Amino acid sequence: MVKLGLAKTSGGGPFGKIKDKYSNAVVSIDMNYPRSFGLDPAGSSTATGFIVDKAQGLLLTNKHVVTEGPVRAKAKFLRNEEVDLKPIYRDPVHDYALFRFNPADVTETPLEEIKLDPAGAIRGTNVLIIGNNGGEKLSYIESTIARVDRPCVPMLDQNSFYITASDTGVGGSSGAPMLNKEGKAVAMVAAGDDYTNISLYIPLFRAARCVELIRQGKPVPRGTIQVAWKHKTFEEVKRYDVPDNIIQTMKKAAVDENEMYMLTVEKLLPKGPAHDAGVRNGDVLYKINGKMIHTYIEAEALLDDNIGKKMKMEFIRDGKEISFDMVVQDLEDISPKEFIEVSNSIVNNLQYLLAMQFALPMEGVFLAKTGYMFRSVPRASIIMKIGRVETPDLVAFKKAIVDLPNGKLVSVKYLHVTDQNKTHIATVTVDKRWYPFQSAVRDDTKGEWKYTNCSTAGEETQQSKKAPNVDLADSSADESESYIGNALTYVEFSSPFAVDGEAQQYQWCCGIIVDKQLGLIVCERETISTFLGDVQVTFNASKTISAEVIFVHPLQRYSIIRYDPSLLENDTTVTVAEVKLSSERVKIGTKLDFFGITSSQNLYQAEAQARQVLDLRAEDGASDDPTFKPLP
Repeated sequence: MVKLGLAKTSGGGPFGKIKDKYSNAVVSIDMNYPRSFGLDPAGSSTATGFIVDKAQGLLLTNKHVVTEGPVRAKAKFLRNEEVDLKPIYRDPVHDYALFRFNPADVTETPLEEIKLDPAGAIRGTNVLIIGNNGGEKLSYIESTIARVDRPCVPMLDQNSFYITASDTGVGGSSGAPMLNKEGKAVAMVAAGDDYTNISLYIPLFRAARCVELIRQGKPVPRGTIQVAWKHKTFEEVKRYDVPDNIIQTMKKAAVDENEMYMLTVEKLLPKGPAHDAGVRNGDVLYKINGKMIHTYIEAEALLDDNIGKKMKMEFIRDGKEISFDMVVQDLEDISPKEFIEVSNSIVNNLQYLLAMQFALPMEGVFLAKTGYMFRSVPRASIIMKIGRVETPDLVAFKKAIVDLPNGKLVSVKYLHVTDQNKTHIATVTVDKRWYPFQSAVRDDTKGEWKYTNCSTAGEETQQSKKAPNVDLADSSADESESYIGNALTYVEFSSPFAVDGEAQQYQWCCGIIVDKQLGLIVCERETISTFLGDVQVTFNASKTISAEVIFVHPLQRYSIIRYDPSLLENDTTVTVAEVKLSSERVKIGTKLDFFGITSSQNLYQAEAQARQVLDLRAEDGASDDPTFKPLP
């Protein structure tokens, strides 16, 4: 009988013992993202993480795995044990984050932890990557470090080198450790290129600092002047008119080949500390507080240690030395940790990396999900104003929505992040009826989000008003074209939910007023096929009010909606008429006058003749259209 074992691998070689021991420190992670946040959509994924402190249950992985929004995650260990993970830290800039698990929940797998050795990432080093390649739980890839100075991926990281190595890694290994022959992690998987078989790894200098501070129960200070640096070789900075004597001084101060660089300002955010002090794109960083700076790590260490303090920064511009004094900002203060949901739409404050990618100031409300209310505004837009209220942040956005009544038509001014030079205006209908209006704030100490209801009690809407209880009155028998036109309405219907397989929809049709005192309008059921939706009725192409669905026929092709006639009282721009419905069946050959309304709300009239009479119920099942499906 063959005995299957999980304790040891069957391989030897230079990494045989490393595989045996540290496979117990690497886990596959299954994530579920219940809400969109920033550019990260709701969904699910799989990735890798590794234990860096087995006593405290600290698990290191990528930030793009944890994301900045809500996440539910489970770790699967080598012996198939599954434990819940709580996200406790996300770096605002770099692509690393930490989960925490309860070590007591792991009873079968002998836990191991992997020590971090950032300085061990040396070109030519043979390494082992233990990951979750393709979601297969466990994979081993041996490779060799080729570069330690590759530019990072802007949307994943800033102000850092990446490490490269050729391997066959694919999705699922994000967060996997790169181990040297001593079993220490010298880097961590961040991204890859399937075409070239080159994977990108993040260095762990700042991650090691973060792990040590969290292990000690201390906060992780992160400072910024809102600048994205670009490393340049000494040959490259000559083209920036850096004097030769300064280059020679920097060369002599360089410890090794990793310091044979200078940093240039690639991007800086408008209204940020550096921008307001006078720093501009292309400036070459020389010194910070009198210390020569060669690398990202040196610059970041000084910023992190001087939050709230004034620093003197010296640059080279046009061959001359210039200096600026600026106060270091707390990066955590400007990193979004809250979002608002309204009408299934989600907004959050602008994220730092997104702002840096498009050179936007750190202000504005970002539309992470269009939802129902903001379906006419494209995703990834910055909402600048709602009605007459400016919305520079979530506080202003929330107040603007709270102050608006449900059902009100309001303008939205916005710009899209890809086209900042053009502002747009859209019209939306305020909806606090179909979905919760709530905010959520992230608590990293518990790894949870706290929800708060934002709705105010007693909000009255036009949809909730009932038509007056009056006796049915006989209508005029006038059959003139103008009279018929006044009895026709332009009906718009939108549903916030998928019904009968139909996604969120917007449709319109012509409605016929059959009782102007009760406000009854007959419409086709193909447009209004459910009670779950909002109805807008336009009279005489001049006035639009809300209505409600009161009847959807379970078999036949019509629905009835009702509006409040009192909303049209004393309005001289609107004339309302009603028509009687005939009880006679149409016969073949009968001559008719056809009336309708076009999409531009113009009256349409034509002579017609009945050529065929069909029983639509007999056609049931012959069409994919769910209109004719009997309702339960």
